[in-house]
Amino acid sequence: MKPLTEFPKNTKVTVKSIGGGRRYQHRLKSMGIVIGKTLEINKNGPGPLLIKVDNTRLMLGQGEAKKIFAEKLKNKSSKNR
Repeated sequence: MKPLTEFPKNTKVTVKSIGGGRRYQHRLKSMGIVIGKTLEINKNGPGPLLIKVDNTRLMLGQGEAKKIFAEKLKNKSSKNR
């Protein structure tokens, strides 16, 4: 488990833990970022992260993204879908 800032672009991850206070956690929840949710990292570099949550793209500052801990999504075969 590591913060979103440590994943390269085009990586799908599952949110495992969210740090920060209640306001921050409520804000993320309103954007659809909750424990167990799958996200895709679309851009990670200097500046904000661009992530995809369901069919919505969001930008998170580096400080915000460091408080969201995730694990890389394991590939599943197409037969299991």
